[in-house]
Amino acid sequence: MTPRKQQSERDGGFTLVELLVIIVIVGVLAGIAIPIFLHQKGKAADATARSDLRNLAVAEESYATDNISAYGTATELAAAGQRLPVSAEDTVYVYTSGPAGYCMVGHSNNSDVYLVYDSQHGGMQAPEASLAAAQGVCADAGYSPGGAVVHDSSGLHVS
Repeated sequence: MTPRKQQSERDGGFTLVELLVIIVIVGVLAGIAIPIFLHQKGKAADATARSDLRNLAVAEESYATDNISAYGTATELAAAGQRLPVSAEDTVYVYTSGPAGYCMVGHSNNSDVYLVYDSQHGGMQAPEASLAAAQGVCADAGYSPGGAVVHDSSGLHVS
């Protein structure tokens, strides 16, 4: 064998060090990209829950127009034929105070925050870290529990 042929046979593949360097680079890139992706996924879930709250606020206002300015519970909204647009994996808790207003707590299963919409205090409020804290915002404002609208894997449920 000529030395030239021996050298070309050795150049045919990657060395172990080269492969390890590539694996380390891919690992570093994945370590940067995965947290960014998860953060964006959480923000998308929050935006969906926020949209659900605003859509249900429109349903509440429509219900109040038809029912002498009395805001409805989740069951009353559904019984009146109001469209309850709640996205998959989202839950909205409805609180009412008769003609005085309504409050809603929205949450997506893909998020760790609870969003509050209060009709008497300007709409969307600051997000809360727990369901109890978010429900406390509505209860402290004088609203009574009015049921929930849940959209899970088996469909839309009103209670």
